[in-house]
Amino acid sequence: MIDNSWVPLVDYRRNGVPEVTVHGAVAWFKGKKLYHSYGGNVLCYGRSMMKPVQIKVIAKELEPYLGWASRAVSIASHNAEPIHLEAIKEILKPSEYGLLQTPLSLPLQQFGKQMRRPRRWYHTCSGKHAAIL
Repeated sequence: MIDNSWVPLVDYRRNGVPEVTVHGAVAWFKGKKLYHSYGGNVLCYGRSMMKPVQIKVIAKELEPYLGWASRAVSIASHNAEPIHLEAIKEILKPSEYGLLQTPLSLPLQQFGKQMRRPRRWYHTCSGKHAAIL
């Protein structure tokens, strides 16, 4: 039986007004040994909903090395607009570009341009993956 008594994991407020509350469950395992569980016994794939949790881990680490734009795309999804792509490419050195292995994608909006081929930079999460590298 699955216990899905999820709890608030992140409660983001802007000027005291609730903006985003992420409910979920967290568990820490090493191999098959459970060390801690919080929020129920639920198996799920976090995908983009994990970004509020991931931001706590990487934001402070990135601050000394990246400007605002690069930090912003490292913790958020993007549309592959030129300003987003510039910010992402500042995260990695040119010699590290080949390490980015996000799925090949096209920009969400092509702004009147027909893109000829998909690229890893265009993936909505490429900034986060570049920052992790």
